[in-house]
Amino acid sequence: MTTLGLICRFQPLHLIHARLLTAASQRAERLKVGIGSPARSDARNPFSLAERLQMLEEFCADLPSEAELIPVPDLGHGPRWAAQVERLFGPLDRFVSANGYVRRLLEPTYRLTHPLELIPPSERAPIGGAEVRYAMASGQDWAGLVPPRVAALLIHEGWIDRFLSEHGLAVLQDHAGAKGAHREESDHVRMG
Repeated sequence: MTTLGLICRFQPLHLIHARLLTAASQRAERLKVGIGSPARSDARNPFSLAERLQMLEEFCADLPSEAELIPVPDLGHGPRWAAQVERLFGPLDRFVSANGYVRRLLEPTYRLTHPLELIPPSERAPIGGAEVRYAMASGQDWAGLVPPRVAALLIHEGWIDRFLSEHGLAVLQDHAGAKGAHREESDHVRMG
């Protein structure tokens, strides 16, 4: 059985995440999907673990392969974090990551694949979580940046209203100060 692993924060689950998950599931019988920073709550991490699990369950229900969702706590120590990932994920045929630091940490344990190897050029787009959160906070068309079922879930559950009241202003200020996407997110799954 072919098993692929990956870790993203899914803040929120957007179209590039969706394309990566779809492409990975087409190449593996089983996916181990890590949810990074499960305990953080701030402008960069506005959606709770429970909310992200629900987004992923909604999206992954239609994937051709089985997806196991795994919260991956931050430890603030790279080698311990890598050991934790190995313990949580177990053996894998491949680990998918674009993050250079994560790749260096996991290279001794796993065969690595870059997301660009999975997502066809025609399906790549310069979308990252920072852009989606900024679109939400500024009243732009954020729904076109996430899968339709995830957009419906965000609206139906009232998570957009909560996001705006708790984090909207901070996201706008962060965006103005950063002048665009965060380098960290650009290194994860933003492609285009």
